[in-house]
Amino acid sequence: MIKSDCAVLISSCDSYADILDAFFETLHIYWPGLEYPIYLSTETIEYNNKHFIINNIHPGDINCSWTERITDALGKIKAKYILLLLDDFFLYNYVNEKKVASCLENIRKDKNNAAFLFYPIFGNYKNCEHDGFLEIVKSKTFVVTAIVAALWSKKQLLKYTKKYKENIWEFEQNATIRSKTKYKKDRFFVTKSNDDNIIFYDFIKYGLFSGKWFKETEKLFERLNIKMDFSKRGFYDEALRGMQNSIIDSFCLNSAIIPNYDLQHDGSSYIKCDDIFYRGKFMQEYDIVGARDVIRWEPCAQWGFGIKNLTFKVFYSDGTAEIINNDLIFGSFVKKDDLFIFNMPSPNIYIPTQRDNIMIKLVITGEIIMPLEEELLKLSYNMETKPINHQFEDLRNKLYKEFLTAEEKLPFVKSDPIAMLNNKAKDNLNIIVKSRKKSFVHNIIVSKNANVIKYRASSSSCFGITDLKVQIINKDGLKSYLNLNSIKKLPECFDGVYPIFENNFWEITVDNSVSNIIISGKIEVPIRNEVLRMALKK
Repeated sequence: MIKSDCAVLISSCDSYADILDAFFETLHIYWPGLEYPIYLSTETIEYNNKHFIINNIHPGDINCSWTERITDALGKIKAKYILLLLDDFFLYNYVNEKKVASCLENIRKDKNNAAFLFYPIFGNYKNCEHDGFLEIVKSKTFVVTAIVAALWSKKQLLKYTKKYKENIWEFEQNATIRSKTKYKKDRFFVTKSNDDNIIFYDFIKYGLFSGKWFKETEKLFERLNIKMDFSKRGFYDEALRGMQNSIIDSFCLNSAIIPNYDLQHDGSSYIKCDDIFYRGKFMQEYDIVGARDVIRWEPCAQWGFGIKNLTFKVFYSDGTAEIINNDLIFGSFVKKDDLFIFNMPSPNIYIPTQRDNIMIKLVITGEIIMPLEEELLKLSYNMETKPINHQFEDLRNKLYKEFLTAEEKLPFVKSDPIAMLNNKAKDNLNIIVKSRKKSFVHNIIVSKNANVIKYRASSSSCFGITDLKVQIINKDGLKSYLNLNSIKKLPECFDGVYPIFENNFWEITVDNSVSNIIISGKIEVPIRNEVLRMALKK
């Protein structure tokens, strides 16, 4: 029976007509029981498919913006709920139909439920009442209205698209602002991880970027026996990312710095710039009273751009000032004449300053150049400038301490445990609670013949665990608490906190009498300064 209150809307375009057969083939393979009506939005294509009945939708103005086209399509769909997909979201695993139905039931219950996002986007989250999901903390998340595979309330989606003329990248940024200002009551939920997802796709691995194929897509299609002439579009070269129109259009210098304070003050050392710059000349000013020795500058998360005439001017508490010699600067960039080229993900620069002279202000100026020539991008891809001596390398380590106190830099730390039995398969982990900054309980079911359990609380690092307890349950139901000193590779405890600087596995020895190991505690982010001082002296 066709489920009439929900529909699948696939956003496509005429220029992607050659990939539609492959898209629907993966949809058929991994969602053979799909019963929701399917709508395909393009400029003019009348597309038919051997597996599905396709309802083609065309806007009145083929030159309209992405938001206008979505608004037009939603107006032609009667269903109240929309599963929004893009045409290059190629599935690689089976859709969990029961969880899709559960999400649909949940979104029906509350008019403030705007969307369930089926991809673990970066952001800040909190626990919610919906199993398998976290609620996005909108005030602390950069992109809330991300265009990933998602189940939307049509009414909610319409108010974010109607009367706006935005491309898809502008929509993600501007609609996020609308969610934080105009529609504060709207709730957005995101799947906890891609390993336990509902709709399995990976848009940075399988699919296209700016019209070119990701290389991994060829392997996926080969496995599924899908024929495709990849030579027509060619493969995406990440080194040339900065030449892609979509990157150029969405680029911005949304910067931050981490000054070194030698842990002499409480609170975060991570300072965001108030202004966002695009292309052309810019100036940033940071208040860094009390900083010393070295500063780390993060121009933005994107890469594939250059900065000309980059200047760092430092003002000191004794009334002096200096422009830092660029030959002393090091980090993830390549310098060619007066041009700094950043062609590595999340680039950064380390700025050494006068030793034992307290800073008060940093001013950064330059001119953003984008796009760069292909030759420059290829030569600079994944290249870095190393420090000139070991003394400068020590400065980098100082900054690492400050990084550990930067709460804004660690919004993604959460408990996502893994357990290994005898160095082999992952055990079944029943996650009772899984939360950042709050209590967690991990129930490890111990299988037969296990003698060593390797356990990792989180794939993240640079956080603390407090109130740590390890309970052993025998097959006869007897319970006892393990002496934590018997756990191999468990970090040393400082003032009740176990600092996790690396995501290593702990080792717990068991015997055949053990049926369950229950590990509980609290995640602390950031680690308190006093704990850091003790831990880093060791």
